[in-house]
Order: sequence, then C-alpha cells, then structure tokens
Amino acid sequence: MKNYLSIGEVARIKNIGIKSLRYYEKIGVLIPSYTNPETNYRYYSLDQLMTVDLIILCIELQIPLKDMNNYTNDEGQFEIKMLLEDGKKIATQKIRQIEDALKKIEINLNRINESAAYQGIKGLYTKHIQQRYVICIPNAPKLTIREYEEQLSQLFVLAQENNIYATFPFGTIEDYDDGQMAAYTFLETIMPDFETDLIRILPEGDYRCCQILSETFPDPKDLFATIFDAKKQASVIITGPSLETIDYGRPLLEFQVLV
Repeated sequence: MKNYLSIGEVARIKNIGIKSLRYYEKIGVLIPSYTNPETNYRYYSLDQLMTVDLIILCIELQIPLKDMNNYTNDEGQFEIKMLLEDGKKIATQKIRQIEDALKKIEINLNRINESAAYQGIKGLYTKHIQQRYVICIPNAPKLTIREYEEQLSQLFVLAQENNIYATFPFGTIEDYDDGQMAAYTFLETIMPDFETDLIRILPEGDYRCCQILSETFPDPKDLFATIFDAKKQASVIITGPSLETIDYGRPLLEFQVLV
C-alpha cells in the first residue's frame, strides 16, 4: 500500500480532521481510492491530496462543497478558473455586504451623536435631520403590537427580495392631506445603486419633535396643532429616538414633523 495514504495520514499531512474527510466522502467530493473490504479502512491515492487542496479552496471561497462536482468537465478535468471566477463573485458580494453594514453602523452612530443633546428632553423641540430613505407598506390605523411586528417582517422580506439593504430605525408614517390620513409602516434603508419605486425619500430639514412613552400615544394633530393649522398637508414620522441606551421596560417614541 505504499502508493496509498491512510485516512489518518491524509488528515495529518493536510492538517484537517478525520471527521471532515469522512464528511467529504459522504457528500461525494472525495471518495477514497481503495477501501479494504475486511477492515473497512480507507486509503487515498497521492493525487487525491490535490483534491483535498481544492476542497479547502472551495471552503475559503465560501463555495458550497455540494457544488464542487459542477466544476469537473466531461474529460474529468477540474475547471479551476471557473471556480476562482465564481469565488471572486462571492467575495465581491461579501465586500458589498460589509460595506453596506458599515454604512448602516455609520448612519446609526451619527444619529446617536446628533441626538445626544435631545436625550431625555421634555416637550417640543426642533431637530435638524438628514435626508432619509425608507421602504414602506400601507397599514391600518392603531395596529396591535402583533400586527405591527408582522408588517415589519413583511418589509424585511420585501427588501431582501428586491436587493434593498434594510436597516434601522423603523416606525410608522402618517400622511395627512386636507383632513384625510394614510398610514404606513416603514424600515429605513440605504439608497440602492439601482432605480426602484419601493424607496420613499424623507427630506432633510428642521423637524418639530417630541418624545413620548409608547403607552401614552397622542393624536399627532393635537400634538403639533400649530403646524397642522398652518398646513393642509403634513407627514408625521413616528419612530424610536436614536438614543445611547434603550429601556425595554419604558419604550420611547419620537414624533417628527417637518417644519
């Protein structure tokens, strides 16, 4: 058996576990060249060490091992260029996801820093808010907590299906137009690099705001009476304030209306 290596020898040479080698056999990507029918010991040919290297490369490129056989052509040759090209696509996608995650972190950190001066403030106050992008769906007034959570789940699915990177915060928007009101549940997002009708832009500007405990939900038209008296159209954004700490026992809502 000098032209063969035992499973233990392969594991030692390639610094991988015997369980891993058995798993590769189970899914059909590394079948031992010879199995002793009496002892059931597994043996690998020397050229199979290269197959182990390719398996490790697939793992590093995050290409599912179940797809590894797709890279073998009709002549039994392994298409290494095709594997690397697919690995590049996966790596590029991962980089984009990391960049989006960093944008999300930066957005939320900036919001927390900008809102630090307003933490715990009582009554009405004015705050400058940067332009925001949201994905939203219509809702009925006075949703129950369960209905609200279900709508948020729908929004996350909708965003995922359309390659839109949904983030936080989230909340509701109430659009008032000459006495009529339409309500929406929203998730904030990062503006994608493609055109879509799913994104709504909330303009940059000075917003009249008020922080209120969620259980004491006021009528926005009473809360911002002066603004509603001056405008026939207004949008009230109701979301969690960007605070350094969150008290789950006493959740706050921030009501925002563009001045």
